[in-house]
Amino acid sequence: MPRPGTRARTNHSPWVLFVAVAFYLVIGNLTRVVPLPGLSNDVPLTEFIVYAAAMWTLLRRPEWGAKVVQWMAAPAMIILASGIYGMLVNGPALLPLLYPVRLVLLLGSGVVVGIGLGEATGPVETHLRRITYLYVVAFGVGFAILVLFPDSTSLWSTLQRYGVEFHGDPHVRRLVSTYLDPNYFAAIAVFPISISLVLYASSFRLRDLVIGFIGLAALMLTKSRSGLGTLVLTLVPLMAIILGRPLSRRGVRPTQVVGVGLTVAVALIGGPLFLQPLAATIHRIATIQHDASARARLHSFEFGDSIFLDRPLFGIGYNYLLKPAEKARGTHTVDSSVQATLISFGLIGTLTLLSLVVTWGLRTLARVKRFRARHPGSLDARVLHLAFRAYTIYVLATVVFASLFNNVLYYPFWLLPMTALGAYFFVRTKRTSISDAGTRRVLSQSYGEPTTGRRV
Repeated sequence: MPRPGTRARTNHSPWVLFVAVAFYLVIGNLTRVVPLPGLSNDVPLTEFIVYAAAMWTLLRRPEWGAKVVQWMAAPAMIILASGIYGMLVNGPALLPLLYPVRLVLLLGSGVVVGIGLGEATGPVETHLRRITYLYVVAFGVGFAILVLFPDSTSLWSTLQRYGVEFHGDPHVRRLVSTYLDPNYFAAIAVFPISISLVLYASSFRLRDLVIGFIGLAALMLTKSRSGLGTLVLTLVPLMAIILGRPLSRRGVRPTQVVGVGLTVAVALIGGPLFLQPLAATIHRIATIQHDASARARLHSFEFGDSIFLDRPLFGIGYNYLLKPAEKARGTHTVDSSVQATLISFGLIGTLTLLSLVVTWGLRTLARVKRFRARHPGSLDARVLHLAFRAYTIYVLATVVFASLFNNVLYYPFWLLPMTALGAYFFVRTKRTSISDAGTRRVLSQSYGEPTTGRRV
């Protein structure tokens, strides 16, 4: 039997990582004010803290290290090989070579977070709700920044006084958040909104509905066209899944009527708050042909195509687009994540990475279905299944839409949590028992199936 002191330290070690990641996601790019020689304008200090916390966690949990090596071996080799290939093709350069290492560290840290969360005690519903709480804090900080700096140029000037040379676009009365970019933030905000909808469908708790509307308000205040499009592409199929099955099986239940009534009431009360930012977003969509940012994205596509066609098979190496992009556009990369991937890894590398992601997705989906089949009366299994479907829909919407206009797939504040959640779903399905023994309430409200056990 292990000593109590040793066990306590081991159990507490993942929480060091959880706290580091939570702070990293909430505070965003603001920690760039802490100078890091040569990197202060590119990498926030909190990112290194996350890496250190992940390493510390693996030292405390060596059995997790074997999983990380197993899952990360293939993508890490492709990414690092792309960096070495880029050095051979483009000549030696230290900074571009560091970015493949950073990408591997970021993905690996996300896997460690997902393993830790998947091994944690408690029901899936609790884990997901805590994630939404984290983003509520991020939304709140974003609201505060909007109030203090309605014109983003004043925020950029303030950051420059602290030594951060941030050359962001001017945004007036748009929520830029701690990520300092409304479009990236809008794309990220869609995920906690969709998860709050999953939680609301599982319990019809008002707090989940309120969290969803807080996220919706934050997204609308960004006035992001790509964010609004990603929201629609995510919520429409998710709502079809949630509402379609009970109507075809058992009809509408009283709890559903109450839930819909609450939704309508909150929408009527909060609707006026959304009208102005929604109207501004629609106006930006209607006048897109005259919009400077839209023209800049078009030029980005044209520039990216010219680079890609030079080396279509193997690309130019990961992040070796840095110098030509700075020379031609004054930025570090192109706007589209898909195009950046093709330019960096070429058709062969991109298809190889895509096959790895698709294989993982199909394996995880099969495991989630088997997990649900093993626990047919479990809320834990049903929430996990619905949450994974929401996650899959959101990632697909981000890839096929949002990433075409913003380089969001490589954005650390998107990539880290999405990698962590992907690992979480995979690890969670390996549990032989469920965590909701005291709350074996099923999604009868959402799925029209009989309820077992007691309610909470």
